[in-house]
Amino acid sequence: MCFGFSYIGLIWLIMLFVPNFIWTKNKPQAYEEYSRNENKALLVFERVGEFIVTPVVLVFSDFNFKGWNLWLIVLGISFLFMILYDIAWVRYFKSRHLMKDFYRGFCGMPLALATYPVFAFLLLGIYGGNILMCLGSIILGVGHIGIHAQHAREVYGKKPKKKLPVRILLGVLKVVGILFLVAVFGFFIIAITGRNANQIKRIVAYRNGVNEQIYVQLDGSEGFINVFGSSESNPVIISLHGGPGAVCQLKRPPVSYSAATD
Repeated sequence: MCFGFSYIGLIWLIMLFVPNFIWTKNKPQAYEEYSRNENKALLVFERVGEFIVTPVVLVFSDFNFKGWNLWLIVLGISFLFMILYDIAWVRYFKSRHLMKDFYRGFCGMPLALATYPVFAFLLLGIYGGNILMCLGSIILGVGHIGIHAQHAREVYGKKPKKKLPVRILLGVLKVVGILFLVAVFGFFIIAITGRNANQIKRIVAYRNGVNEQIYVQLDGSEGFINVFGSSESNPVIISLHGGPGAVCQLKRPPVSYSAATD
């Protein structure tokens, strides 16, 4: 995790807040009546998630563009979700502003105005390798999507029961889908947690020395470099470990040296 201003985070927040500001003047009919019945526990999750996500997305430079690599796909999907989120808002603003208009799905995503931004910020956390953003997005999702789901059930009422074989098939598909998402996002979150834990350990170990993670131009392409050591006055050892399959990587330099690793 690297402190610094995130212009990507600012763009995401603008795409999030602008339609919400317009919404305050175009609320659905009877919205206030429904909001009085919101689950208090879900509301707490929503507020805590907002409290974490909003500052984190701005004060960590992890979310900025890092060059052309496969991780850019994750950032692209996150941006696509924000685009679809704003398009869903445009559709709502052009509607009759009914509760059913507010809780409609869009492009196959149920509760589009709640689900798209949560997944967009979660993917942004994965792209940036920032566990605070990942956890904040999950907490926000539990509250925000949960509240929208509660309102949607009140608005649409109970759906007619499908035939038993159809219910069984849909149930199996839902379980498989949930397990797949849990496995994928769980893998990334565990990996990110381990990486962030190592970063925190370095912050403590080298609090009086050097501990920087920077991107530099190397032969026309951008490369990531760790610089760490017990003192700024120490000579530097450069470790070129050769990639993820390297047999040797300098983890912690001797106290009398600083290290720069790619």
